[in-house]
Amino acid sequence: MKSSDEIWKDVPGYEGKYQVSSCGRVKGIDYYVREKSGKERLHTGRMLKTFIVNGGYHCLKLQVQNKRKSFLVHRLVAMAFIPNPNGYDTVNHKDENKNNNSVENLEWLPLYQNNRYGNHDAKMRLKLSKPVKQYTQDGVLIREYESVASVKNYGFNPAGVSKVAKGDLKTHKGYIWKY
Repeated sequence: MKSSDEIWKDVPGYEGKYQVSSCGRVKGIDYYVREKSGKERLHTGRMLKTFIVNGGYHCLKLQVQNKRKSFLVHRLVAMAFIPNPNGYDTVNHKDENKNNNSVENLEWLPLYQNNRYGNHDAKMRLKLSKPVKQYTQDGVLIREYESVASVKNYGFNPAGVSKVAKGDLKTHKGYIWKY
């Protein structure tokens, strides 16, 4: 989504204080503060900075009446923009990129379904955990390894073995490799 298409809505529960955008940005809204002298002073709203919490999610703190509360940015976007008629409690990143908090990339899911949703790291571990077989160039089976990652313990490069097994290379260190 281009920033020119960015839509701003009030953060639920913080109406008139903070807004969240369809691109995943959060800002404070301009407001007036009455000083002890009785004079009103404009407090200019600003774009809020996020920080990364465990798991790689963007987080920020919102404050009202000296009470601060932490929020995950993707949840604020979903709460403001995505209807949740089933009352699901989990917000999923469709592309599995936790830096992409745009409304198009988010969806409400039940917890069990979100937990089944694959993540990039898990898919890579699964890919590397496939058994792989080592053959001579004449096609004679030498050994079967429990995973591509385990060939490293025997002096082979897992990336090279994987490329041969996928057909991108003919051999690695003089051997043919197959899944």
